[in-house]
Amino acid sequence: SGKETVIGVNAHRSADEEPGEALSIDPQAEERQCESLRALRERRDAKRATAALGALRQAAGEGRNLMLPILDSVRAEVTLGEIAGTLREVYGEHREGDLG
Repeated sequence: SGKETVIGVNAHRSADEEPGEALSIDPQAEERQCESLRALRERRDAKRATAALGALRQAAGEGRNLMLPILDSVRAEVTLGEIAGTLREVYGEHREGDLG
C-alpha cells in the first residue's frame, strides 16, 4: 500500500504560537489496523452492509432523518469511512468558502 503523509495547517494561529510536532503513526500499528479492516469486511454479511448503505444513500437523497439509517449501517458492520463516503456521494464535499 502507498504511504501518505497528511499535514494540517491552522490558519488561525497566534503569531507567538510554536508549531507542534508532526504526528507519526507506527507502521506496524497501521498494518494491524488495515488487517483488522480487511478481516471485518470478509466476515460481515456483505448483502446486509450493501443494503444498509443503499438505504442510507436513499434517505440522504430524499432529505430524510439519517439517524436510523446510520444506526442500521453500524449494526451491519459498515465502517465509518463507508458511511462518510456514501454521504459525500449524495451531498458532495465541503470546500472552504462554499457557504459564505
